[in-house]
Amino acid sequence: MNRVCIDVREKFRATKGFMTRKVLMVLIGAALIAVSGCKKDDPKDETPPVIEISKPVENDLYLITDFIEFSGRFSDDKELDRVEVSLIYLGQVSPSAGRLKDTGAWEPQQVITLTGAAQNFQDFKLFNMAIPDRTYGFFKLRFELFDKEGNSSLKEIVISIS
Repeated sequence: MNRVCIDVREKFRATKGFMTRKVLMVLIGAALIAVSGCKKDDPKDETPPVIEISKPVENDLYLITDFIEFSGRFSDDKELDRVEVSLIYLGQVSPSAGRLKDTGAWEPQQVITLTGAAQNFQDFKLFNMAIPDRTYGFFKLRFELFDKEGNSSLKEIVISIS
């Protein structure tokens, strides 16, 4: 009888050790699958987008009823979002006094939605309208470009309207 009990206890210990190892192997395997299945977070995009402008250039002159046309390229290492374009009135030269005179002026704004990593523009008419009558002076044409992560770049060009 003692011999039978000893055999049963040895078999139980052997089975218990085998089951413990089997359960441990299953748990380790599940943990490895869970860890390898996790997507690693991409490093935060901190690279600003790039603005390349070929038209207009600094000090370009526009006449009333002209369109302000834009040619250039916007690009980013990941994905573009939008460009905010505005025309900021700087002042005008008074023909009689030859000095800057501040009066109310045309100051349009436009938001252009962009897609992909790069977008080209050729002779794109800004602000969807021609320069209105009685608009003259110096203006700052401002381009602020944003990518999907919120990084931005700024480019400003002074133009004149007469």
